[in-house]
Amino acid sequence: MVPTPIKWVVPPVGWYKLNTDGSSVGNPGLAGGGGVIRNHVGDWVGGFSRAIGITTSVQAELRALKDGLNLAIDLGILNLEIEMDSLIAVELVNSITTPNAFLSTIVTDCRSLMERFERCSLKHIFREANGCADLLAKSGCDQRPDFIAFPNAPAYVLEALSFDVSKDIVEEVVGEEELQVDIEQLAGTAIDGVAAHLVEVVGHVPASGGSTP
Repeated sequence: MVPTPIKWVVPPVGWYKLNTDGSSVGNPGLAGGGGVIRNHVGDWVGGFSRAIGITTSVQAELRALKDGLNLAIDLGILNLEIEMDSLIAVELVNSITTPNAFLSTIVTDCRSLMERFERCSLKHIFREANGCADLLAKSGCDQRPDFIAFPNAPAYVLEALSFDVSKDIVEEVVGEEELQVDIEQLAGTAIDGVAAHLVEVVGHVPASGGSTP
């Protein structure tokens, strides 16, 4: 297979870019979310990390997206590009169909928030181009406050930020490892689907399957 060049790219002039990520230690497991907003020259505009609690990787990804959208709205951003390395989460939000009951509320919330921008797009990227958001999400897994906003970049993401705006690229052969991530997230979606079925049959969400609001 031919290596694929992978690189974070600045948004067009007049646009901002939001990168978000969710991290779950286990699926389900202890989870965190994080994200960063940058301008057309790659400067940090705002960022965040969140402790989510015990949940699936897909739910962590969607919660991080929701937090990032709210941050962009608070900053008065009008034109927003969004990138995530979870293909499943991207397809859930971009789809015209309704997801299972366990994910429908947060997916609907994300769709509604995206409609508040003058122009907004959401696309999938490889995780090598999502390094800053990945570090923020992993930090969120074990942080004490539920939510931390970063008006300036924290020290632990500075190297990743510098790499993103450099001319260096990552050449990756997309194969088994990338496929394994998709399989794990599909498993999380399946878990959510089972929980949704239990809601319908039993009338409540099992204690081990819920997510932190």
